[in-house]
Amino acid sequence: MDSRKVLELAKEMKEKGNSYFKERKFENALEMYGYAETILTRFKFEDEIDRIEFCDLAICILLNSTACFTRLKEFERVGQVCSIVLEFQPNNVKAMYRRAVAALELGKHDWAYWDS
Repeated sequence: MDSRKVLELAKEMKEKGNSYFKERKFENALEMYGYAETILTRFKFEDEIDRIEFCDLAICILLNSTACFTRLKEFERVGQVCSIVLEFQPNNVKAMYRRAVAALELGKHDWAYWDS
């Protein structure tokens, strides 16, 4: 399978996840996001444009997953996934915000302070 097809398939899974999220079917959405992540991690992207698209798509999928974990009140996982995103994009505001909210929900106010 070529890189374009891999990216398109992962995008389809992400979009299915987004549809489930809108229907408030958060476990189903997480399953679709998980499929998309698996598809992306099983392929090596050689072309620079494909690598950039891969990174953007992977970050989007991870952040969509954190939205699901937040709705499911799995705040530890929100913090873990946001930390992964921040390893790659240290200034990602959405990841900082969601990690801070998760820290507050877990009563870790000091941690939330550092992301604000």
